[in-house]
Amino acid sequence: MPKSKKFVSLKWKFAFGFGLILITLYTGYFYFAYREAADNFARSRTVAQENQINIARALTEDSFLDLERFVESILLVNNISTSQEQALIPLFDKYWQHWQVIWGLENAVFYNQQGVNVKQWGNDIAIQDDVVQSVLLQELPVHQIICEQGCFQQVLTPILFNSEVIGVLSISLSLSDTLLNYQNAIHSDIGVIVDEHKMGFSAVTHAEKNNQLWYQVRSIYPLQAFTSKALGYLRDNKYYELRAFAISAQHQQAPYYVILNDITNDYNNLQKKFSTLAITGLSGLLGVIFILFINIHFALSRVVQLSKALPFLVEHKYQEFRENITTRQRFFFADELAQLTQTATDVVHELEVLENDIKRNNSLLLTKSSELEEERDFISQLIDVAPIIIITQDIQGNILSINQEGQNDLNVSLGELVGKNFADFIPDVEIEHLHKLMQLRLQKKHQEFSFSGRLSVDSEDIIYIDWIHTVLRAKNSDQDPIILSLGVDVTERHQADQQLVWMATHDQLTGLSNRRHFQNELESMLAVAERYREQIALFYLDLDQFKVINDTHGHQAGDRLLQLITRVLSKEVRETDLFSRIGGDEFTLVVPSATEDGVISLTNKLLQALKNIDYSINDQPHPISFSIGVAIYPQHGATQQELLANADLAMYQAKKTGRARYHIYSPEFEYQALLTEQLRWKHIIEQAIEQDEFILFYQPILDIKQKQISHYECLLRIEKEDGSILMPGDFIEHAEQLGIINQIDQLVLKKAVEQHLAFQKIGNNARLAVNLSGRSMNDMEILPHIEKVLSQPGVKPELIIFEITETSAVSNFLSAETLITQIKALGCHFALDDFGVGFSSFYYLKSLPVDYVKIDGSFVKQMDVSEEDRIFVKVLTEVSQAFGKKIIAEFVENKQILSLLEQQGVDYAQGYYISKPIRDPLDLSHVKGLD
Repeated sequence: MPKSKKFVSLKWKFAFGFGLILITLYTGYFYFAYREAADNFARSRTVAQENQINIARALTEDSFLDLERFVESILLVNNISTSQEQALIPLFDKYWQHWQVIWGLENAVFYNQQGVNVKQWGNDIAIQDDVVQSVLLQELPVHQIICEQGCFQQVLTPILFNSEVIGVLSISLSLSDTLLNYQNAIHSDIGVIVDEHKMGFSAVTHAEKNNQLWYQVRSIYPLQAFTSKALGYLRDNKYYELRAFAISAQHQQAPYYVILNDITNDYNNLQKKFSTLAITGLSGLLGVIFILFINIHFALSRVVQLSKALPFLVEHKYQEFRENITTRQRFFFADELAQLTQTATDVVHELEVLENDIKRNNSLLLTKSSELEEERDFISQLIDVAPIIIITQDIQGNILSINQEGQNDLNVSLGELVGKNFADFIPDVEIEHLHKLMQLRLQKKHQEFSFSGRLSVDSEDIIYIDWIHTVLRAKNSDQDPIILSLGVDVTERHQADQQLVWMATHDQLTGLSNRRHFQNELESMLAVAERYREQIALFYLDLDQFKVINDTHGHQAGDRLLQLITRVLSKEVRETDLFSRIGGDEFTLVVPSATEDGVISLTNKLLQALKNIDYSINDQPHPISFSIGVAIYPQHGATQQELLANADLAMYQAKKTGRARYHIYSPEFEYQALLTEQLRWKHIIEQAIEQDEFILFYQPILDIKQKQISHYECLLRIEKEDGSILMPGDFIEHAEQLGIINQIDQLVLKKAVEQHLAFQKIGNNARLAVNLSGRSMNDMEILPHIEKVLSQPGVKPELIIFEITETSAVSNFLSAETLITQIKALGCHFALDDFGVGFSSFYYLKSLPVDYVKIDGSFVKQMDVSEEDRIFVKVLTEVSQAFGKKIIAEFVENKQILSLLEQQGVDYAQGYYISKPIRDPLDLSHVKGLD
């Protein structure tokens, strides 16, 4: 029999537990009440100290002003002038004693124009010569406090005649009057400290008492201990509060006032409040504990009675148990103990009817068996209608069953699949899939795996399916396991992914490889050429006079020309060649296994093919030609960058010799002129960056409906030392060729945010639009730089709008979509610039997550005379707004165009009619269209 443990009554356990909880709660209540009372006391003292500081400073300032008014009254009444300056001395000689009595003056000194002491009256008070000279130079009065054998307030006032200083008059007044006025007004002591390194006061009320107190405090604490807040100090059973502060609120330095407050009564009252709070709370706590102990005692007496009845259950005397607890337990109200008694009675009843329950459960088991059969039929039907492919195989891979969805997706009947091996429908190229299935059948490694692969029911019909293959084993059975294969038809998703990959690597207008794909493929082709010691020719093709066609006939004509050229030249190149469009009118052609003769032959063939194109606009023929530069690996460059740079140089040399020309790069050829021009622009741009010559102009953008400025577009300029201005058209193209454009992107953002912060300081919430170059789409550093700049204190990202041209966005669609999404996640907005001049596909307008669409000015500037332009702008506006995007119209040149835009529901207008770009964004004096 186990050893019995020491018995401790529940009565004492409950009393101890609840008592501990109540003590904890009381302690917490007392602590917070104590803290609240202490904080209230501290706040009241802080308010009182600030009032005393303000009164002391006000009294001091009034004394200084009285001295100034005294000097002004003397000078005005006696009309002192240059020829009569000596009259001031007899005047003071005559009235000095009278003024001493009336005004309480201690000293007066007159200085001439050279700062020389001409005459002094009253006590001898030293005045520094540099102070007198300062008054003569600045022609302003000077206030100061001087403490030597006493403390004085001194005012040095310049004497003016005909706007010229003819001398300085110094008047001194004892500081003790100000200290006594403060003491009488506040009933508190105050002292003066001129030199913070000395221990004693320069002057103080009730000097005998307060000097002793001050020496005791200073022997313990430095002066800085109570310049920012009051210091409490206990001395001779009295509690003092000391606070030091600069006499001048503008200059936080000596001289200082020191306030000495006797707050003994307030402090004692606070202590009495704490004592009362403690006694009251403790009395209440003891009373609650006593009442709780009494209640526990009576409640547990009923538990004892119940415990004496429980042994009857061990002897299965259920009726005796009921009689015992029924006769002994009488309650007026039900509680937990009553519930416990009732529960015990219920347990007895349950034991008696247990046998009947067992019989009833057997009947229920039969019913459940029938329900399980119905459930099995339901699951079978559910498998057939489930929207996924469900196939079971034996361990050898033979198909045992397939649901209806699987038959529909594979377009076969049940009889065509059952009994056949699952692996027969997997293409031979799916080696990994077949290998994992074999491992699963051999029951090696994992008992389940997933795989995305292809399935071929016949040789022509291939679908893409995401599979999960699982081995199922029956519990407590020797049957062979089966393989359950669950599949989802993802053919449409696969095709969409392939389309996205194609869009990411190809130019949307021409279908050729874009710049990113070109760079990746060229790198791979160079690696192969290096391995097999082959030559690669890189053709750099620039379309001649393309800008003329764009500007004269519009971008749509230019787009059609680019598509035509692509179709023609694609027929002239081999399948192994890489033909790409890397810019607006720039193409590249990479030819592996190239020879110099083959390069010359292919170049002539390309030029001839372009020459044969019959291209006309409005019945006016336009000859089409390329300027072609060629660089050959490895002679003309070992890296992608070297080859591209040298091919670019060769192309510019070809362009210089005329249209439809080509030039093969030669290391011996003189490219000095071209390099010199590039180096000149490189120097100009780098100097502008280094010397901060880049500036921003701001063109206001009008909210047409509200008739107010919505935001500004930041436009970049270079301001040279001679004041001349370089426009973006002068240097942006060179910056892109030299690879400096990314630095300019970052610099423009930095300056725009600086202007944004300047707006914030004056409460101006105008938004700023910042242009990003097309190269930023592939710049890995641009997003971290934007995050860093926008994280500065005070920056509101929601007031920054980034702009990118339609051509740049669509040429690098996925990169642009990713960057726009990432920047918008920072809280900024985005605008699609020059919309309508590039690809003009509403698919991209819908897909790109931009907030604003800027209609290119070529469709706006002639709206007042062109019906076609008005229709085009109206269509763009309606479609863009249907996609939830705001419309901005550029090149608004007159009032008629602005009125047409308002009629068509365009949101914003920008152009010379509204305002030209301005240096100061706050100067809206020339802005039109405002209320």
